Amino acid sequence: AWGAQMEIGAFPTSYIPTTSSSASRSADYAKITNLSRQPWYSNDIGTLLCDFGPTYQNQSIGLRVLNIQSENGTVKYNLEGYRAEMRITNSWLGINFDNETSAGGKVAMCYDNTGFDAASYGSSYSELTATPYYDPDSSLNIGHLNTVVCSTTIKKVAYWPVRLPNAALQTITEE
Repeated sequence: AWGAQMEIGAFPTSYIPTTSSSASRSADYAKITNLSRQPWYSNDIGTLLCDFGPTYQNQSIGLRVLNIQSENGTVKYNLEGYRAEMRITNSWLGINFDNETSAGGKVAMCYDNTGFDAASYGSSYSELTATPYYDPDSSLNIGHLNTVVCSTTIKKVAYWPVRLPNAALQTITEE
């Protein structure tokens, strides 16, 4: 078989085999289970970074681009295009970014057993102090949470097993 495929976009994508009608690409997302068994991951301290592209047709950037979820379904740490959140017992402690955009960018959060800090697009936000929800069995979800898939391209995900200082958070989220 032979054929051609035309798409609008900044980069090439994989071939979608079709016959007589067009087809949409399914969303790509990743999940790493059993994080506590990974030698590079610490459940007690860390820094998460997500660099994401423009949202599809300027859709909401409120969809979760990166999160750590316990095996019982409780989201412990959540990073969105406009917000960073940490679960504390039965509620959320969150930082809203005041420079949200559907054009994409870099967002990061660092956490330990005393609370968390966050930064987006080179701006840092005040530390929030609280004891996080604890469950050692967790998974890392990239680009989705359960059945909700984010409408953007995730360019880069990074994790450090330390709580980076505020100045470092600003640097890693600069464009």
